[in-house]
Amino acid sequence: ERRCKMPKKNHKLLDQRLNQAFEADPNGVLSFAEIMTQLKDLSEDPANVNNRLLALFGSLSKLSEDTWRLKKRQTNAKRTKDPTKKKKIINDPVHGLIKLNTELFHFIDSSIFQRLRELKQLGGMYFVFPGASHNRFEHCIGTCFLAGKWMRKLRKQGHPEITDRDVFLVEVAALCHDLGHGPFSHMFEDIIIRQTEIPWDHEEVSCELFRIINADVKLLTDDEVEMVVSMITGDDSKADPDRRYMWQIVHNRKNSIDVDKFDYMRRDCYSANLPLGYDFKRIMEHSCIKKGEIAFHAKEAFNILAMFQTRFSLHKQVYSHKVVKGIELMLSEAMLLAESHLKIKEILETRDYRRYALLTDSIVREIERSTSNRLQPSRDLLNRIHRREIYQFVAEVPITSDHTHRADILQKEAEKYLENLGDDVIMTRVKFNYTMAKENPMTRVLFYRNIQEDPTYFSASMISASMPSAFEEAHLRVFSKNPEKIDEIYAKFHSWAQSQGVVGQLGKVTKSPKVVEKLSEEERRLKVEMEAKHSGDEEMLLNDEHHSDGEVQSSQEGKSDQKKKNRKKRKLTFTPKQSST
Repeated sequence: ERRCKMPKKNHKLLDQRLNQAFEADPNGVLSFAEIMTQLKDLSEDPANVNNRLLALFGSLSKLSEDTWRLKKRQTNAKRTKDPTKKKKIINDPVHGLIKLNTELFHFIDSSIFQRLRELKQLGGMYFVFPGASHNRFEHCIGTCFLAGKWMRKLRKQGHPEITDRDVFLVEVAALCHDLGHGPFSHMFEDIIIRQTEIPWDHEEVSCELFRIINADVKLLTDDEVEMVVSMITGDDSKADPDRRYMWQIVHNRKNSIDVDKFDYMRRDCYSANLPLGYDFKRIMEHSCIKKGEIAFHAKEAFNILAMFQTRFSLHKQVYSHKVVKGIELMLSEAMLLAESHLKIKEILETRDYRRYALLTDSIVREIERSTSNRLQPSRDLLNRIHRREIYQFVAEVPITSDHTHRADILQKEAEKYLENLGDDVIMTRVKFNYTMAKENPMTRVLFYRNIQEDPTYFSASMISASMPSAFEEAHLRVFSKNPEKIDEIYAKFHSWAQSQGVVGQLGKVTKSPKVVEKLSEEERRLKVEMEAKHSGDEEMLLNDEHHSDGEVQSSQEGKSDQKKKNRKKRKLTFTPKQSST
């Protein structure tokens, strides 16, 4: 009753003083009756109320304030020790302002991770696309950002079992997933490792380098280290069935929808000034956890298919660009010729990961700076790249999906058929697919229409007739080291293709533009005659270079006379329309 009679602005002060008094002495220094007795003569004047309350509690108020300050200091101390509360901001050109956990910088600020600053994301593409100068460093940071963002988004959907530590471990896996790449990224694994025939996988190397970093910073336990390693490789065999979604964020082995692809496709298109054909933000936004896995809304089916098609197009038109592959062949050959100095094979065979972590794109400058005579062939090759005297693309044979199993056999047969041309011929094979060889990855994607209903796997009715019929193709390509032998190499390769029935069965041999320019004069004349015969205009034959200028002029006069006669004839045969009257 006394409280109700007091002004409302005094209620909070009264309640605060009472609470502080009882917290300071839970046993009760003053009984409730005594307090009410003291409050009987309180007036409604705010100043008078405040003075009487201070006099009433006295030392108890001071004690309660000291206790409150102590608790506040303890709370602030706990917040300072919590690594998930402190963030650092990075300004990224693709994702904007990125907030990262400060604990992640124990990994970022290590020499092994900083090495990624000197590894081009797209390898030899930088020699063709001037804007493609980004490195693995920013790709790993962007992937880490998207991984944490996706995990927190899933937690907000009503999954409190996702702890801050779970989010942190997924971010660490995304951050360190590309530590194992060699100089010029995939070029090192696709060409050099294949030629040395040494078993090597950049994902396994990434795991080993991650273990080395954690041994130095001592941030994760042994169980957490193995958990991060399995996320990098995408191996969820030991994962809890209800938590398999954590293994589908960084490296999704099931259907290849993961943050690694989200970042590198967006970043590569941004740097090469190419359009991105899908929206990865919508894919992340319309996802949820179903049966322990990540499922997507059915309306995103076409968007996900566009993601796979974008990847296919990038690999076919950009990553496997003919000039890019020619340059990468020269770079890899220069590195192999400098083996006596670089000791790359020795590092790979002995699995010396700390020495491997010193190999970067600067290996090219190391060769150029050397004055050793043994490295002169390597320096000559690098100089040819600078002068744009690149290995020339000669021809290619596309192999349809029904015959991709013969790709290896066909390549060996072609190499054997062309071996008499010496070392001037290079035969390569490239493959483009939707991430899962011949299989359609859409069939492995879970979709839902209602958040309360169980998910179902993809069906063709979701996107109607836009589904492609094949999901992989391969090409045999021939390159020439010597520009003067392009015609000879093309004739030999075309002869082999015809003898094997490859041209008619598997596709058409595509000539290089330079080969087309060097067609013989006889072929040009025959081509003109065939076009004239096909069009029915025999006068096209008069344009042959063997006709004299007088003959050409007379033919033109004959044409003009014929046109005049036709006009007169049309005038004579014209009959005006009769009037209705």
